[in-house]
Amino acid sequence: MFRVYVNEIKDHVLSNKALRPIRFIRTTYIRLNMTHRNSKSAHDIASPIRLVHRLVLVFAFLLLPSTTFALEPTDVSTELKASQRFPDDRNSSVMVLGTFHFFTLAQHVIHVEPDDMTSPKRQKEIRALVEALRGYAPTMIAVEIPSEFDENVNAFYTQYLDGSWDSSQSPDLQQLERTELYQIGFRLAKALSHDRVYAIDEMTNRPLERMEAFAKSNGYDEFLAYRQRIYRDIEIEEAENFRTKTVGRLILEMSSQEHAAESNSRYVEDVRFGNRTEQPGVDVLIEWIRRDVLIFQNLYNITKDRVGERILVIFGAGHVYRLRELVESSPDFHLVEPSEFLLSFRD
Repeated sequence: MFRVYVNEIKDHVLSNKALRPIRFIRTTYIRLNMTHRNSKSAHDIASPIRLVHRLVLVFAFLLLPSTTFALEPTDVSTELKASQRFPDDRNSSVMVLGTFHFFTLAQHVIHVEPDDMTSPKRQKEIRALVEALRGYAPTMIAVEIPSEFDENVNAFYTQYLDGSWDSSQSPDLQQLERTELYQIGFRLAKALSHDRVYAIDEMTNRPLERMEAFAKSNGYDEFLAYRQRIYRDIEIEEAENFRTKTVGRLILEMSSQEHAAESNSRYVEDVRFGNRTEQPGVDVLIEWIRRDVLIFQNLYNITKDRVGERILVIFGAGHVYRLRELVESSPDFHLVEPSEFLLSFRD
């Protein structure tokens, strides 16, 4: 019986090249099983059956590449359409530059007021930073201003370009002049002869007060006290960094993947505040993530139908983690590390 089946396998392989391998394998197994069931002495044929099983598998591997795949030709047009939807050449690069806020009236959870960025010492450092960023030669500069104010920001930028900027008579311009938007964004855009900048920020409603109320009324006092101590330690460390490090060194560190991950962890831990019926911490985190995704969508919008762009995104360090992640995950962008152009600030 064993020789009969071996010869049958050989005959199929040699004379039936167009036969579907799967159908043949299935038929062979059925016959083997029927023989096994009808045999009065299964033990007598067990060893030959195991050998035939192995032979069937070997022939299956030999046959599948040349027959089965050939029976189902690839739809080339479908592949081309997929390639058009998701281009793999990633023809626009993005650098996410994480910064501290040079000047802000808003109070953040961790808040350290830096020294005056308009002082001669800081101005020299900022000029060195801008010169280093020129090496990247960005063709578009996106800044942390709500997109709804894009027109207003560019009206200010036009004044900056044509020399009509006069902050001495305007408290608003005096404040704007101290921000990273002006000190880095406007200055670099002018040096590169850009005719505009791009406001791509979005604001969302994070229910911080509801989360804090929940924490206080649900026995989180010990954790809240611990977190406050951590925040104060961070503020002390950042104050020391402002005292001892240049603007270029600070921004190099805040743009790094390591700093971004550490910063992100402080947002993620908000999920602690919640239970099965109420999740204010989750809502706070979701709104923060939503803001970053909306920022990224605006980045997509300003590069729509444009190729070969080099985009510099200047945002607070708290946004770097997710913006980096989104850029890296996108088939349309290529992430550029700021450290490639800021190496001179490591010492």
